[in-house]
Amino acid sequence: MILKERTCAIYRGSVPALSQDAIQHYLPQVPGWEYQEKKIARTFVLGSFHDAVAFLNKIARIAEVEGHHPDMGLVNHRRVAIFLRTRKARGLTENDFIMPAKINALVQ
Repeated sequence: MILKERTCAIYRGSVPALSQDAIQHYLPQVPGWEYQEKKIARTFVLGSFHDAVAFLNKIARIAEVEGHHPDMGLVNHRRVAIFLRTRKARGLTENDFIMPAKINALVQ
């Protein structure tokens, strides 16, 4: 199934982090995102401050529906930085690839 069409899982208790092989499998499915130590990240450059804030709000709505919240912020007047990881797993899970797929769909 296409990642952007999936729903984030609700994790109760401990969750195993994805292996490096699994991460390398999912990463090409979320273009523009890069793997960093136990997280994935991407910076988007929008047309204006207003566009960047509107983009953050769209991501916030998706995060609320999915129950998976990224670390994100406005870096300057039009750059949005986003980091994803699953704290309970102390690394990445499938949710950390489902959310970027949904976020990427906002700008396609």
